[in-house]
Amino acid sequence: VVGAPTPGEAYGRALSHTQDNARREPLTRAAARAGVNEHAWAEVGEGYLIQSVSTTADGGAQLFTHNHAKPGDPVGPHAPYHFAQVLLASEDGTHQITLENENHTRAEITADQLDAIVEDNLDRHDVDQLLDLAQEMSRRAETARSDGTDPAEAARLESLARAALALVAVHEAEHVRWHYTEDRPEHALAQGEVDRARSRARDAVLAASSVRPVKDQWFLRAYSKRPGESAHAVNAALLTDRSPAVANPLTTVALHGHTLRPDQRTIRFAEQQHTLPESADPVLDALALQLARTGLWNSANGLPLPDVTVTGHGNRSRSSGRKRAEAVGRALGDRLGALLRTFQQGAPGRHVTLSDFTLTLEASRVRRATDPDLGRVVSVDIDDHRQPAPPVPARPAPAGTPPATDPP
Repeated sequence: VVGAPTPGEAYGRALSHTQDNARREPLTRAAARAGVNEHAWAEVGEGYLIQSVSTTADGGAQLFTHNHAKPGDPVGPHAPYHFAQVLLASEDGTHQITLENENHTRAEITADQLDAIVEDNLDRHDVDQLLDLAQEMSRRAETARSDGTDPAEAARLESLARAALALVAVHEAEHVRWHYTEDRPEHALAQGEVDRARSRARDAVLAASSVRPVKDQWFLRAYSKRPGESAHAVNAALLTDRSPAVANPLTTVALHGHTLRPDQRTIRFAEQQHTLPESADPVLDALALQLARTGLWNSANGLPLPDVTVTGHGNRSRSSGRKRAEAVGRALGDRLGALLRTFQQGAPGRHVTLSDFTLTLEASRVRRATDPDLGRVVSVDIDDHRQPAPPVPARPAPAGTPPATDPP
């Protein structure tokens, strides 16, 4: 609800490791039951979503500035979320490697860091050396353009030449400043020119560097099932001196490929066609892959396998709809069975097979379709058993019926 209070403070305090925190143990037990936080474990192809739970300002604004899970963490901006994709896992399933983006974990290069780089280059190279470098880079850039070399290489050489000339300008501005003592008005003017030259040099050096913007940087990280080495523990950093990127973190497993759009669950037939059209192949492949992923995940996590209902439609003909549903059901079963065998090849224990799934074929006659094409489709509905069953509405008792009472 927009504008509603957010539970970041209460949740964060329950998450913290303070000695007097009586709510941490109940929260840990709840996390174990739900499979979140330190109990979240993603498989290869899945990922982790580490979500900051926000707080609410007095005016109702949503804040990610206060990390109540880690008392002493500086107040300031935190990332709303961080995502980690699992790429590899050990054979025993206790260690894994993830791919993550730097955007939420590392700051951009600061002005002080760039100043240090500029200063180091000024110490290493005098004016003549920098001029020679600029001339050489310009010559090589011109040659690269003439030879039809990659334009990016020519641009890189030109940026190096500009950086060298910007450093020359700093040398020259500092040389002018040294001619004036600090009590003379010319010194302040010269110092201003030095500051401007350094600013231009910082920009030129950064432009010439090979450092990618933080948002374009990726890294690999290892996690394990040992205490303190889970994705939640590492990113929350509750027992370290490091300031985490997220505040009041909630870690969950993000699944991929377990849900398809409605248009990815519909197969269209031509008039009088009851065999599979060529256009059905990608739809059936996607459906089989979704069912295989969902079924194996459900089996591993103690949930029933998905129920599949294939409904064929026919314009004023239930028989046509039935034939289309049977064609889709057979093809979908063949694909699903093959994927299940592939995904479980070499895995110990009982394997999930096609016969473990419930597949129901239905037929429907379309009487008044304004578009005849709507009466020549097969729809596939999947119940993945991951949503709570809707409450059954209570039926009103007949008049004069005494109210029900609990048994003694």
